[in-house]
This record gives sequence, C-alpha cells and structure tokens, in this order.
Amino acid sequence: MATFPETERYIQFLLEQLAGRNEHHVFEQIVFQIALRRLSSNIVPATGPVSAGGDQGRDAESYYTNLPHELPGAGGFVGRATTEPWVLAASVQKPPLDGKIRDDLKSICSRGEPVRRVAFFAVHEIPVAARHRLQQHARDTYDVALDVFDGQAVANMLAQGDLVWIAQRFLDLPSAMIPDEPAAAHPDWYRSTLTAFRERPGQRLTPGALSEVRDGLRHATFDDEARVDLAEWLGYVGEFIDAGDGDVALRARYERVLAVLRGRNSLDGVEADIRAVIDAALSSERVALLDDAGQLLMYWGGAWLRHLGTANAEELRELVLRLRQRVAVLIEATDAAVYPVRKASLLDVAARLCLHPRWPQVTRPAAGALPTPQETTRLGSFVWIMGCCCADSYGSWVV
Repeated sequence: MATFPETERYIQFLLEQLAGRNEHHVFEQIVFQIALRRLSSNIVPATGPVSAGGDQGRDAESYYTNLPHELPGAGGFVGRATTEPWVLAASVQKPPLDGKIRDDLKSICSRGEPVRRVAFFAVHEIPVAARHRLQQHARDTYDVALDVFDGQAVANMLAQGDLVWIAQRFLDLPSAMIPDEPAAAHPDWYRSTLTAFRERPGQRLTPGALSEVRDGLRHATFDDEARVDLAEWLGYVGEFIDAGDGDVALRARYERVLAVLRGRNSLDGVEADIRAVIDAALSSERVALLDDAGQLLMYWGGAWLRHLGTANAEELRELVLRLRQRVAVLIEATDAAVYPVRKASLLDVAARLCLHPRWPQVTRPAAGALPTPQETTRLGSFVWIMGCCCADSYGSWVV
C-alpha cells in the first residue's frame, strides 16, 4: 500500500495528464464531485453547447434554497447547503493561468444571476502570490470572493479517505495506491463512522459509501483495539459484493480479501473474491483493475507460501501467465504517441507481474516458518519473503 504523500503525488501526476489529452470534461466531473462534498450540496452542473452560448464560464453553480435558515443545525443535504450564490469554474489549461482566470471572472460576473463567490479549480500549480493578486482583482473589479484550488490542493483532497473513490472512478487510481489509513484516522472519526452505519435507515451502495466502509475496514484490520469490529465491517463491505458485479463490487472484493488475509491471517471465504477480480481483469482494458488483479495474485502467492487457502502452485502460475498475456495485448494495442501515460502504466503492470515466481518451481517452507500476513503488511515485504524462499534458485523467477 502507498503512503498518503505517495498517493497525493501520484494523483497530481494523473491530473496533469488530463491537460495533454484535452479531457476538460473529466476534470469538470472530478471538481463537481469534490464541490458537492467540500463546498456545497445545492449545486448543479452547467449545460449547453457553444452554439447556445456555452456554459459562459460557469461549470457549475448553486441554486437557491432557504432550508439552512429553516432547519439550522440539520445534517445531510441541508447541513452542507449554502444560501450564498456562487459559481464553480475548472480548467486543465497549462500555466500561466492569470489571463484564463481573469477572463472567466469577466464572463461569470457579466452574465446570468449575480454571484458572491467563485471557486476556480486547476490541474496545475498556481503560486500563492498569483492567487492573492487574482483574489484582489476579483474583489476590486467585481466585488466577489475568489477561492483558487490548484492541482496540489485538488490532489490532496482526492487522496483523503472520503474522496479517494473519485480518483478511482475518474482517474483509474489502483486500489494499491490508496493509503492504508485515512488521512484523518483517529478513534473519534472511527467511532462516529461506525455509529452512523449502525444507525443508518437503509443500505447505501454508492462509491462514496464504499470509501467510508473501506476506511473503517482498514482501521479495524490494522488496529488491535478496533479488530473486534472486523466482522461487522466485513458484513458492510459484503453488501456491495452481494449487490452486483460492477466496478464498486470488484473494489469491495479487493478490500475484503486484504481485510481477511491481514486481519485474520486467513483466506477462508475470500478466494472466490480473488478469482472474480482476476476473471474481470482478463477481459478488461482498465489498467487499475489489471493492477488490482496482479496485487491480489501476489498476495495469494504469499498466502500459498504460508499454507493458507486452497490454491495450488499450478493455478497461481497459470493465472500469472494469463494476466501477462492480457497486459501484453493491451500494450501492443496502445500507441505511445497518443496515450503515453496509459502505455507507461501498462508497462508498469507488466513489470510487476514479472516479479511473480514460477510457483511450481518454488519450494514451499514448512507451515509456520514465515511471518503471518498480519506481520507482513506491505507488498515489498511479500516480495522480499518470496525472494528469500527462492534464493537458492534464481531460475524460478519470471524475468
């Protein structure tokens, strides 16, 4: 698993690639989801083709509601709603962005309903001095407040536990790049989340809800005091799996495998989850899903070395080869000149698949000879252990 700073830097890199592919619409969707959870719940995205006037610089804007005044102290939608008219703008344009932001402010403030605040999101970094100049310009010229969120700020938000699902959905962030612990993990956070799930009126099977379950599940997996709640969190994550076979269900399977393996030192009941993720990856073009499958297969191999589960060496070897073949096909079909990041990501997955041993040629240690998965929580340690087991025969490695 990655650390929070590693995840943050990787997300920032993925965001910057949107500009090269001119995927402004993807960034708009990312920003809209962030704004719903960090700025205000009563916003709607702007629509309209250029021939009809376009979005006039407004990628989203708030709509009027008096509920916060009528129901002070309420939670949910009402608690996150604003009574202040504001507009959201987003850009994948490369620096300098002063001119772009000034033009957007002019367009926003000269058309449509008057606004009090503008939130501008960019994929690239904006120096703090430039940000302050633009905020002063907005106050002096249009009498509006301006909030500027550059790529670093956006990446930081997307790496946080309750928002990282947005990066998974829109940037194809692999599950292995999610930090082991949420950025603000502490007992108060954990207990309030667990209480909310216990008192919920019904199931919520959204990507955002899975993020909350994932954070609670990982905390219960690694924290000795919270491990008493592990069975309960496994029940919550199981709801997503029982609901269907879509992307959310596959990510829930990934989390369940890791929780059972590292929290219970077992694979009882979750080998089917590993097979389901790998089967889906073998017919998918999604790099993140292929990466998840490779990670789970490595964990499965580490479990086999410890005499956990029912898989045998031949099955592990066959699945490694099938995944490698699938990745090779996608690499061949990807033009590096058009999709350089996708090509590099596929090559990265292929390289890590080459770390898998030729399992039938590996001598498995006696049961109990290796540390438990709970003691060996990081992929690097799994690779190190397998390297020790295979040190007498380098020919058993796939290179």
